[in-house]
Amino acid sequence: MGFAFQRFLQMLLLVVIALLAVFLTQRLAPGGPFDGERPPPARILENLRAYYDMDLSMPAQFNAYLFGMAGREINDQGKFDKVYWLSLPEDLQRVTVGSQAEDGSGESLVQAWCPWDEWLTSFFVDREDERPFRKCGIVRGDFGLSMVRRSVYVNDYVREGVPATLRYAIPSLLFALGLGIPMGLYAAYNKDKAADVAMVSVGMFGTVVPNLVMAPLVVLLFAIGLDNLLHWLFVDTLEWIELTRRQKRSGLNWIPSGRPGGIMHYVLPTIVLGTAILGRIVRLTRAGALEALNSNYVRTARAKGLPGRIILFRHVFKPAILPVVTYLGPVAAAILTGSLIVEQAFALPGLGRQFVTAATDRDYSLLMGTTVILLLAIIFLNFLVDLTYSWLDPRIRRSGSNS
Repeated sequence: MGFAFQRFLQMLLLVVIALLAVFLTQRLAPGGPFDGERPPPARILENLRAYYDMDLSMPAQFNAYLFGMAGREINDQGKFDKVYWLSLPEDLQRVTVGSQAEDGSGESLVQAWCPWDEWLTSFFVDREDERPFRKCGIVRGDFGLSMVRRSVYVNDYVREGVPATLRYAIPSLLFALGLGIPMGLYAAYNKDKAADVAMVSVGMFGTVVPNLVMAPLVVLLFAIGLDNLLHWLFVDTLEWIELTRRQKRSGLNWIPSGRPGGIMHYVLPTIVLGTAILGRIVRLTRAGALEALNSNYVRTARAKGLPGRIILFRHVFKPAILPVVTYLGPVAAAILTGSLIVEQAFALPGLGRQFVTAATDRDYSLLMGTTVILLLAIIFLNFLVDLTYSWLDPRIRRSGSNS
């Protein structure tokens, strides 16, 4: 329990440092979301910067992004002025987004943003529910409003992008693990034989070929070549399948090459992402299995006459997957970052396409939101990897408690 709590505190510190680094990198880079071929007039640009709190100091901007704000006062000239962080005084007159600041009552006009007692409201509530523009901060589940598409919330992009990315990210990881671990064990059990060379060579093919090349290659082989072969065999030759589209150029389209749809639309993205990490999993499993096979307890088991499969699964399997478990954190990062290319190649929705769009448009809110989601996913998976590794190897847990 102490080991898990220690790793959790380290994870929180790493999240804050990473958020600060990403935030400063975006803000200090040349250009901005309002810079284009025809920049807006100075007065409109000033209002836009104030509307998105870019007129505040850098620490105040970071604080507003993390924790949000209660509201900002509007002065007599109709400009944003004083900032209220936690709550608004009761004697202030509140206005909504788009209201005019002119008022003859003499009371201060305040643009109200987000009450402090609301948590995760803007993350789970859809835009169609006519919720007001909020600035609750990412701590309370609000990524803000897009700076380029000003009528769309970043939370709406996240709700649509995360499930779309997971539809092929999780199968890709399961595909690589389910194929790579047995291949690594088989290669280690047949060390320096033809099977060993074949397993390692097949696994490393996807590693040395980048996703940018692998994506059109699998489309050519499976979506076009295999589909034409099956159409020729089952429709034209054997006539097992009767189709209204009996033309020779028509395909069965059993393995589509892109666009979201059924399960088959995610077969090719799964193959591309899975083969990209397959080689590393094969090599790590092989190295761990070879180390276990040369250990004293395995020699003792062989001397007792235990069958090879019993030795492999009872005494070798657990130590062999320890390097793979350690590598799961970088594997998750490779899959999530590799999705940027795969989503573009197969025309799939997801966080990758949104990240590329936000980076091109310099949309700070959307770029920060997608970066935060990917960052939190990678850090959380690394946290789970540490816990799993400590469960598989109690020595790690004891050394962490002693430190």
